[in-house]
Amino acid sequence: MAGSLKNLLEILKKTEEHTKTSNYSADNFLGMRMFPNMLPFSAQIRIACDSAKNAAAYLTRQVPPVHEDNEQIWTDFKDRLLKTINYLESFKESDFEQADNIKIDLKQFNGKYMNGHDYLICRQVPNFYFHVVTAYNLLRMGGVDIGKSDYLGNLPMRDN
Repeated sequence: MAGSLKNLLEILKKTEEHTKTSNYSADNFLGMRMFPNMLPFSAQIRIACDSAKNAAAYLTRQVPPVHEDNEQIWTDFKDRLLKTINYLESFKESDFEQADNIKIDLKQFNGKYMNGHDYLICRQVPNFYFHVVTAYNLLRMGGVDIGKSDYLGNLPMRDN
């Protein structure tokens, strides 16, 4: 998830360049929605970050760091992405050795639980990518010159 957040951060930087040449503020994107009952761009960034940090924390039996959701301007959202990326990169692979079988019983599960594998694969990963791609699509819809290669970022190619 850190890789996708890094790609999203680069997309936000491209958006800043776009707005400089278009002579308006990147902050204009923060309230953008595709439909009236949809959460705005700002919420897409917050939820993507929360999905990633919560997954890492809960799968390693930690309490996730709290982000106050008090970002107001474009640079605040870039900072939130960076904070989340740094948090995710603080984990080691060995931290997740028991993650598949951890019991995740969050308040919103209404007295039920998921094992770690199902929590990650059925809830957190789809939710994370839903919000990342929605943020990407909002910027695309707003005229930012980005494409699939920006969304995918640098792929981990290996020699034969």
